[in-house]
This record gives sequence, C-alpha cells and structure tokens, in this order.
Amino acid sequence: MRCLHQAYKNLGKLEAATAKAQETADTVKKAETYRDKVVTAMKALRTDIDALEMIVPRDMWPVPTYADLLFKL
Repeated sequence: MRCLHQAYKNLGKLEAATAKAQETADTVKKAETYRDKVVTAMKALRTDIDALEMIVPRDMWPVPTYADLLFKL
C-alpha cells in the first residue's frame, strides 16, 4: 500500500507542476519549469509505477508494461 500511496502523492505533484508550467506565459520560463519541475515529478512517479508494476499481478495491470511496449507492438 505504501507504493500506491506514494504514487498518488507523486501524481498530485506532477499535476500541480504541470498546471504551474502551463500558466507561465514566458516561453523560456515555461520550458525551464517543465525541465526543472515537471520532468522531476515525472521521474518520481515513474519510480513508484515501476515498483507497482513488479508487484501487481500481470492480469490486473491496467496498462501495457514496458515489455509489452518493446516486444509486442
């Protein structure tokens, strides 16, 4: 449950960072916000999702796995 809780927490951070970046009018500042905040939040969320993917049974995983994307498409 800790992994799922952390994933939801990091999803919220990603949504907030994305919203803040979208509100920025200056193109350079917007790009910097995406680089510094959004990508950082995406990496944190990916860590959580990767951990969940390893413990959730394959038949219950709702989206394609990395292996699916690499070898079955």
